[in-house]
Amino acid sequence: RFLLQVKGGIRFYRSARPEVLLVSSAAVERNQLIETEAQREADIPIVRLNPRKLLNAKYLGEHLVRESGLNYAIVRPTGLKDSREEEAAPGGANANGAEAAAAAAAAEKEKEAKEEEEAPYCMELSQGDTLVGTITRDELAGVVAYAASAAAATNATFEVTARAQPIRGLDADLVMRRQFERLFPDARRTEVGMAPFPKPDDVDRGVAN
Repeated sequence: RFLLQVKGGIRFYRSARPEVLLVSSAAVERNQLIETEAQREADIPIVRLNPRKLLNAKYLGEHLVRESGLNYAIVRPTGLKDSREEEAAPGGANANGAEAAAAAAAAEKEKEAKEEEEAPYCMELSQGDTLVGTITRDELAGVVAYAASAAAATNATFEVTARAQPIRGLDADLVMRRQFERLFPDARRTEVGMAPFPKPDDVDRGVAN
């Protein structure tokens, strides 16, 4: 009689999911493309500084993950911050009875600030290492958690930042899901008009601090 043993049992088929998630950094790819000091000086601050060749080391780490043979997702956040900064309080009131007007204006501003705080900061995803901006660590954690179970993130390298202003009445989760659905795997870069990843053949390149 014929007997087929399947290691691990039979599983329902589903699309691949990332096995490895790497949090890298925006600007690692654009740093790798720098060829002259003039180009470096014209780029964004992190590329100009490249402290201790950190961007080179992170890009090499990306390369090793992409070449590992495992399903992966590489997330490149823009500038990290601990929390959203509150707007500065309005200046002091003028004399001669202007205190009431100033207090009313301050109350209105506080109300608007509270509404903005409750409104979601939508995440913006992109590929090609062109995004700039900031994102909080909590926001990044949410993106990484989502990527862990997102088939569209499998074998993709992408950047993420938070929109500069919150958007009222918008479903931030829906926006993020749709942006994930637009991601393409790294193997298709040339098909969509992007150059292949530069090779990390000179990891010593960069500013040594």
